[in-house]
Amino acid sequence: VSKVFRVFPELRIMMAGLMGSFRAIFWGTVLLAFVLLVWAIVAVQFVHPLNKTLQENSLATIFRLSQAAEYKNPVPTNHLSRMAQLAALIALSLGKDKHYCEMILHASPMHDIGNLGIADQILLKKGKLDSQEWESIKTHPAIGAEILKNPETEMLSMARRIILSHHEKWNGYGYPAGLAGTDIPLEGRICALADAFDTMASERVYKKASELDAVFKEVKVSRGSHFDPKCVDALLEKELEVRRLYSNIPNLNQIT
Repeated sequence: VSKVFRVFPELRIMMAGLMGSFRAIFWGTVLLAFVLLVWAIVAVQFVHPLNKTLQENSLATIFRLSQAAEYKNPVPTNHLSRMAQLAALIALSLGKDKHYCEMILHASPMHDIGNLGIADQILLKKGKLDSQEWESIKTHPAIGAEILKNPETEMLSMARRIILSHHEKWNGYGYPAGLAGTDIPLEGRICALADAFDTMASERVYKKASELDAVFKEVKVSRGSHFDPKCVDALLEKELEVRRLYSNIPNLNQIT
């Protein structure tokens, strides 16, 4: 090789230049990797916690705005928290992944925000609603969907689907669209069961709370008519967790 370089000195110069270029590229790559590593560390330590804080603040704001509709009910029931936990529990039992369970946990409390547009004398009436009042109640999904018109996030999109479908029934006799079976979005079918379960188990201005044994019995009776059979089976598989939920204060940051 040395003889070749003596015969062709230009080749030595070219090789030296190439080696210099390779060294420059190598160390440049190392420097770039180091800069990216530092950036990643900064992102993990500062940017990620900031995004997490913003997300937590957004979720807290959404939940408190959802509570505005519940404040029309003078009986404190903690309905939104329990209903959300039940929905996440059913989704988990159905085999949905953690992302879906977290989405439904945080989207489901918005299911009745349309009640903000319903007159208090109807929502708080202790006696049976007449036909005109009942038709007014049935408009709250449309009102809620209008509030969340053009949703900008995945969670708000799910919340809007829940608002429009959680009063549909498996047999097609629900409202507002009279959807049946799997035409009802899954999150709507899940929340229909979670909402009805907790409503039966909670005190309202027009009724006393039912015992859990009676609620489970009613759910079984309504399997395949009001409720998706698979959702009912998923709930029943988690009966112990459900009973534990009603003996503790629910925490929206956890999925049982």
